[in-house]
Amino acid sequence: MNIIKSELYKLKKDKLFFCIIIYLFLAILACSSMEIELGDVSGKIKLDYVFRVLNCPELFLIYSYIIIIYSIKSISDFSSGYIRDILSFGISRKKTWAYKSLFFGFSSTCICLVIVLTLSIGAVFLGGGVTSDFDIIQYIIIFLLTMMVCISFSFFMSAINFCFSSIKILVAIILATNVLIQTPAMLGHGTQVIKFTIFGALLYVYNGNLYLNDVLRIVFVCAYTCILSYVICRITFMKKDYER
Repeated sequence: MNIIKSELYKLKKDKLFFCIIIYLFLAILACSSMEIELGDVSGKIKLDYVFRVLNCPELFLIYSYIIIIYSIKSISDFSSGYIRDILSFGISRKKTWAYKSLFFGFSSTCICLVIVLTLSIGAVFLGGGVTSDFDIIQYIIIFLLTMMVCISFSFFMSAINFCFSSIKILVAIILATNVLIQTPAMLGHGTQVIKFTIFGALLYVYNGNLYLNDVLRIVFVCAYTCILSYVICRITFMKKDYER
């Protein structure tokens, strides 16, 4: 059984994937022409403000919520018997988790980056445009860091789903994220701690507010999240006596 071909086929037939992308593109494009008031920033969104908007306390968890919700697709692979079929062909649990996590990371990251790209396009053509001192290098670095965070978070959610495979767990994660991370951040509490989690690694990271220590911190957070994801699966799904 060729997992890669199977996953590519499933992705091409994934209506949820394409519907989310289309919806986000239209919704974010419409929002890009709106007036904003964010601290000392007001008026239409400029390209300089894209990450300032997305990584503010009110919106920094948007990637996490999208990835958590989209990870329902992983749970359906267990309920449909797809994972059992893969294992029955003699493919190891380690390879099964690796391939599934890579494809889930790719698809969920694509969805998240649609938000950044659409808001950027909207800012240029429908919003406030680009300021003369716009730093394209910082924009690209933050974009790459965002991609890294989304992939790492996708690996984490894949590990959770391989461990528990329960929609109830996903709902609990969403509620806990809102209560323990979103609310304190909006109230200005515990932001330094939140920044060292995969949920809040990008909080307050934007053009004009990006430093070397931020880059190193985000790389560290992504690294330990991927290691943690592997450990979770190593002690659960990959155990020889573990039965799904």
